[in-house]
Amino acid sequence: MKYYCVFSVIAATLLPVTASAADAVFKNSGVSASTAVSEKHDWSGFYAGASVQRPLSGGVHAGYNYQTSGNVVVGAEVDGSLFKSNKKPASVKSLGTARVRVGYAFDRVLPYIDGGVAIGRAKAGSEAHTHLGYAVGAGVEYALTDKVSTRLTYSYTKLKDRTYNAGVVGVRGSTIGAGFSVKF
Repeated sequence: MKYYCVFSVIAATLLPVTASAADAVFKNSGVSASTAVSEKHDWSGFYAGASVQRPLSGGVHAGYNYQTSGNVVVGAEVDGSLFKSNKKPASVKSLGTARVRVGYAFDRVLPYIDGGVAIGRAKAGSEAHTHLGYAVGAGVEYALTDKVSTRLTYSYTKLKDRTYNAGVVGVRGSTIGAGFSVKF
């Protein structure tokens, strides 16, 4: 019992000193106790970034997300990609999309689906035409910091058939990509 009383007196004396020391660290570092604890990531805001896709393309994207209090994230995104020339009789040279995105935020992880309009430029022989169509897809983003996120994406695009001198050319296909975004 005697040791219990001594321990209690020592603990009661040291605890306020320890708490004061912790407060002093937060005050000196400019970080308040409320911001020292990690808060839930907010996906709301404008962002822009770059990506690479298969088959052999690279592009840029920009958009805006809004996160509801129920962690549903809705947004809009535009992108543009250039494709490396290949030896096929007909090939896509460039592709742009404007899509609506809907996802659910699990703190720093955001899985989503998207869909919208697509416009692409294809070439067959010496002839090139613009094709209109649609794109649908899915992806997942991970916020590395409050401002930088990485992404993995899948997209299926179908562009309307056009008649070329070499015949009718239809453009459709899937791309898998990876990229990063910076939130403003």
